[in-house]
Amino acid sequence: MTTFTDYFGNLSSSQHGIVVSSVLLSATIASLFAGSLSDTMGRSRAVAIGSLVFAVGAALEAGARSLAMFMVGRVIVGIGEGLFLSTLVVYICEVSPPKHRGALASMVQLLITVGLVLGYFMCYGTVRVTSSFSWRFPLALQSGIAALLALASFFQLPHSPRWLAYKGRHAEATAAWDKLGVSGAEREKDSLLVAAPIDQAGASRPVPERIGLKQRWLQSMNRLTRVFRGDSRKQMFLAVFMMSMQQLSGIDGVLY
Repeated sequence: MTTFTDYFGNLSSSQHGIVVSSVLLSATIASLFAGSLSDTMGRSRAVAIGSLVFAVGAALEAGARSLAMFMVGRVIVGIGEGLFLSTLVVYICEVSPPKHRGALASMVQLLITVGLVLGYFMCYGTVRVTSSFSWRFPLALQSGIAALLALASFFQLPHSPRWLAYKGRHAEATAAWDKLGVSGAEREKDSLLVAAPIDQAGASRPVPERIGLKQRWLQSMNRLTRVFRGDSRKQMFLAVFMMSMQQLSGIDGVLY
């Protein structure tokens, strides 16, 4: 937008690249810790925290008085995005009935695309405004929507039954399954996934409530290696292929 360049000046190619990539880089780093946060506090709480962080970052962008302040806001937005976006798909898969699980999980990407389109049309609608309101308003609207979603996540979204079972809160998990209308067979599958590990003597050991950061990191790395095993290799290659084709299609060149 002309009003953006009038306010901050013409950005060099390096500055433009940093501004654009700051969200992606911070989101990538934050997503590495999203799993630990959601395991500790719950999926819905992790989504709420990520949305709140996003709202703060977008508010800083909207009220930016300098390019440095704008970039700090972009980084905070990326952190919030990394925290809630990766957790959101996990939450949807854990709370949705099996027959709707695939469609609901895929809807996240659809709604992201719809949001991008709406954002572009909103900027198109404000591009003729001669003040900085033309670029501040879309960012402020993002902040407001994210704040509302954070409040809704805190007070309206129930905990995942699988997470409740993992924490040993089985009565609450059963009540959540009943509310979600999940069949007994599917409950049995989930109970096996979150069951306490078995030691060599055959006795069950409780899942530790609190573990150190180093141990949690090692556990995450161990889980990561599972995708390269024979029973998961096909799914892993399919996911890599789909993401690679998405980038090679040139869509980022169109967006940015």
